[in-house]
Amino acid sequence: MSLFELILISSIFCCLLTITIFDYKHQWIPDELNGLLIILSLVLVLPNEVQTISSVYGILFGYGGIYLIRLFFLQIRKVEVIGLGDAKLLAGIGAWFGAFSISYIVFMASLFGIVAYIFHRQRQSAFGPYLCLSAYTFFWYQIL
Repeated sequence: MSLFELILISSIFCCLLTITIFDYKHQWIPDELNGLLIILSLVLVLPNEVQTISSVYGILFGYGGIYLIRLFFLQIRKVEVIGLGDAKLLAGIGAWFGAFSISYIVFMASLFGIVAYIFHRQRQSAFGPYLCLSAYTFFWYQIL
């Protein structure tokens, strides 16, 4: 791993940590942080053509999946169950890890959310911190 890659990964970690704290406290993720996450992720994978294509699909599937879930619940139940900030966050995570990571990330984030609900019994909670936590675990799973 080069120094440039290490700086990019550290910047991505800092961005995810900032998103986690901000979303936990305010239940809102600034577009600037999500945009920075997407740009840093794309710059990280840019040297590898195959990984770059997978990252572009990760952006599309990450954002599109959450957007479709949100749209479905808005049409059927007239309730906003997830925000577009989470969709953009998952797009940034998909840009970092690629399209094949999306299902694992969402599954693990859902499990983390369920465990947090069991212990805290909050009616409504931000989903972004669980997405960030699952991205951290996916990163360390790849390393180990």
